[in-house]
Amino acid sequence: MNLIDEEGTSKPRGCRAKADKNNSRRTWSQREEEVLVNALRTIVTTGWKCENGFRSGYLNQLESIMCKQLPNTDIKAEPHINSKIHVWKKNYGSLVAMMGKSGFGWDDARCMITVDNQDIWNEYCKINSSARTMRYKSWPFFTAWREIFGKDRAVGNDNGVIGDNVKNAEVGGTSTASQKKPTSSGKKRKNRNREADDGLTEAVNTFCDTAKQHLGELSKKLFVDYDEVERAAVFEAVGKVPGIDLNDQICVSDRLVENPKKMDLFFSLPADARARMVGLMLSGKV
Repeated sequence: MNLIDEEGTSKPRGCRAKADKNNSRRTWSQREEEVLVNALRTIVTTGWKCENGFRSGYLNQLESIMCKQLPNTDIKAEPHINSKIHVWKKNYGSLVAMMGKSGFGWDDARCMITVDNQDIWNEYCKINSSARTMRYKSWPFFTAWREIFGKDRAVGNDNGVIGDNVKNAEVGGTSTASQKKPTSSGKKRKNRNREADDGLTEAVNTFCDTAKQHLGELSKKLFVDYDEVERAAVFEAVGKVPGIDLNDQICVSDRLVENPKKMDLFFSLPADARARMVGLMLSGKV
């Protein structure tokens, strides 16, 4: 027998009627992530994808699919699925940005980014500090993310601000044809040209000031988002160490985030060595 939620979505028995709003942080199992990525692929092929994202109601659709695949799951559209997709989309955008840079590539066998040399990586991390957690991490869903997010508009579009200011600059100046129009006096022609130049200069300055302000606000937003993704990635990776409890997971994650060198070392290690490193950190030896 199916249950019907408040929005009329049919869900199998076993799914809770309401999500715990305070339980926004959740460690996902590999099986849960696989089910979600396959569900996203399904809704993309069945028409839920639009030009810049997904149609309204897609989160509830994903929750319904997951409930059918995992009848006893407590995963909800909000906050769990929405948060996971947000992190995935940020990670996908970061990976694509890296591979668009000279010296970066992709290892299909290991599902990892590649870098020609350490100097290239160091220079990139100076500009994108949160990227340091991504170099040695496997990204098994990257191909699926390309299918799911690949046609979305890039994060941080100008929302028309730059385009509008270009139009304003064109209006503020005088066209080439009007500048070349003969006048009865050379002096009048010079004055008109000067006025046109002043108008164009003012419009260009306005455009630059507005663009600078917009890009500054965008930069702040992106750094906040990347910091959130970085902390989530560290917490998730530490949580995969066998036998670790929540208190130790929080403690080790906090120390790694505060120490970039230790964080780089942690993500460069295989799973068994990561577990050994966590043990050494908890014993005070690292």
